[in-house]
Amino acid sequence: MMSQKIIEHLDLGRPGHDWQSFWCGMMENHVKYIPAPDSWTEMITDGEVGSPDRCCRRCQVYTNCTAWSYEGVAGDDTSNCTLMELRVSNFLQKDQDENFVSGLSATAAIANAATFYGVDTSQFGMPIQVRKLS
Repeated sequence: MMSQKIIEHLDLGRPGHDWQSFWCGMMENHVKYIPAPDSWTEMITDGEVGSPDRCCRRCQVYTNCTAWSYEGVAGDDTSNCTLMELRVSNFLQKDQDENFVSGLSATAAIANAATFYGVDTSQFGMPIQVRKLS
């Protein structure tokens, strides 16, 4: 099955932290992700994370970070990056907002694709935690 092969390839090619091997799981322009009130979040303010790519990269450093939202203009000193965890019981709430770029970490995007295509992830070398996203 083609979808099985694609998911396996993505799982084997997980992104590294260095820019040569980094890739982000998913990005949505003009969308703000809103975490559930009881979920883990961390906000990085004052332009410390200067672009959506860097926000996604920062998310992928944390094992519990599955989604992120970047607010502002890339390179601006007032941009904000919000890292968040989506658990199985959470649904991803999205709002349209032209000031935001949001996305999923690579691990969350792979798990979401596996769930969508009905791929059994139990045989992968690294466990993929499937989270319910909408």
